[in-house]
Amino acid sequence: MTKRRRVLSLAVITVAVLVPALAFATPTALPDVFIGSDEVVERNYYAAGETVDIAGDIQGDAIIGASDEIIISGTVSGDVIVAAPSVVISGTIEGNVRAAGGEITISGTVMKNVSAFGGEITFDEQSTVGWSTLAMGDEVIIRGATSGHVTVWAAQANIAGVVGGNIDYHAIHPTSLLTVHEKADVSGDLQYWAAREARIDPGAMIAGATSYEFDEQPGIPWGVEKVNWTAVRYLFKFGSMLGMFLVGLALIVVIPGFVKRTAERMNTKPLPTLGWGVVYLIVAPIIIAFVFATVIGIPLGILGVTLYGLAIGTGSIFAGTAIGLLILRKKRIERSHLIWAMLLGVLVFTIATAIPYLGWFIGFLGIAWAFGGIVAIKRETITAENREVFK
Repeated sequence: MTKRRRVLSLAVITVAVLVPALAFATPTALPDVFIGSDEVVERNYYAAGETVDIAGDIQGDAIIGASDEIIISGTVSGDVIVAAPSVVISGTIEGNVRAAGGEITISGTVMKNVSAFGGEITFDEQSTVGWSTLAMGDEVIIRGATSGHVTVWAAQANIAGVVGGNIDYHAIHPTSLLTVHEKADVSGDLQYWAAREARIDPGAMIAGATSYEFDEQPGIPWGVEKVNWTAVRYLFKFGSMLGMFLVGLALIVVIPGFVKRTAERMNTKPLPTLGWGVVYLIVAPIIIAFVFATVIGIPLGILGVTLYGLAIGTGSIFAGTAIGLLILRKKRIERSHLIWAMLLGVLVFTIATAIPYLGWFIGFLGIAWAFGGIVAIKRETITAENREVFK
């Protein structure tokens, strides 16, 4: 894969999914996370770190985000949802795998479906997928075995494994190419849409029919008038929601107490919190602009802009967490409850903000509500610390 294509594919993944996570998670360094081969986690597992290495057993689902690499060589009895620049799965996954990253490598066993979105996606010869595979990326390489159908959207696709169902290939660029190698054994049909005919080795085994539909300009139409902007908007919403999930997970791992106290304040004093939040949203930019105008206050103004942006950027997550806690109605809130509340609430909040005409107003109220809660808890924390220092 060329350097230009690698950079382009990584940029697409970053914009669609990981920018929100990286933008708001970087102020606090995340630790490395490791589960040894002799460890067993008897519940759903959530983790965020620079590197997350799972060699033990997870008896439930695993939802993991990392700023560097995720390695899963153990066994997960449920589904796996992961996002990182590098993802390596060599263990046994008894559920589904949903992965996003720059480089994704699967060399283990996935008993259900695989959905992979990345720059370079590789299924090694040792890999097995029990059901179906969906892969979207710059380069997709399939050398392992898939029992069901395989659907690929990629610039370059190489099929050299066993496929129990059909193969559907969609080119994403006029120069995109599908290559079916000699070792390929396809039990179903091969269908592909591209500007170039596929390279199919004479030794490849394709039991079904092979059909080719010429597409001069595959992928997103070049003409702006042809783009389905409604679909683009909802795709952006979906990508932002995934980013919020990852950032929310990181916040709960790093500062669970602050997240819990802020959400509780938002629920126990909703109207005052919302009111002050609206005031802060309006007044803060005015104060920041005044500080910038003084010239000598530029460094303080830059800090103010950064903090203001962070508060707004994470506002949807805090609003979602507060909504989720209202829905779950837990008297005693543990970290697992906080995570589930965040996931549920962010989903509800995202759907609500997608409502035509009203969505923007709901979004504004939610962010203002969260802004008020964040400032209130931060002020309480600073006041308490000052009392400790000067008592």
